[in-house]
Amino acid sequence: MAKRAARKRVPPLQRVAATKSVPTQVDTNQDRVSWHFARVDLDGAWTPFGMDSASARDVLLKLSHLEHLTWGELMTGATPRLKQIPVDHCDSKAAKRLKQLQLDDIEDLVEYRLAGERRVWGIRVGGVCQLLWWDPKHAVCPSKKKHT
Repeated sequence: MAKRAARKRVPPLQRVAATKSVPTQVDTNQDRVSWHFARVDLDGAWTPFGMDSASARDVLLKLSHLEHLTWGELMTGATPRLKQIPVDHCDSKAAKRLKQLQLDDIEDLVEYRLAGERRVWGIRVGGVCQLLWWDPKHAVCPSKKKHT
């Protein structure tokens, strides 16, 4: 009769207490601003295709000049260059267009005032502004103030 080999004793697995994962809030105001063009609305009322070449050049130059600044620098001060605007403050056409684009879960839009009435609109995701609209007549979120 053959002897069986002795089984090695394996220690039981240690139980590790479950810890609740708490997402850490990252301060993206220290991030340098950058731009993404994948969400640009190519078919709506505020498509950049209506832009003349001088306006397109001006917009691209101004956006590129902002890339060395942080979100905090751009959104603070007496005259911030970028503002977060709640969607419910915007024109109903803007809210309707967001719904058509399946972006109606967005709470805030980012407005960049170029000069006078001319604006560029986007969605802030972390340190990135996903560009959305070219608004030459300040129609997305009209101001009640004169000359803005």
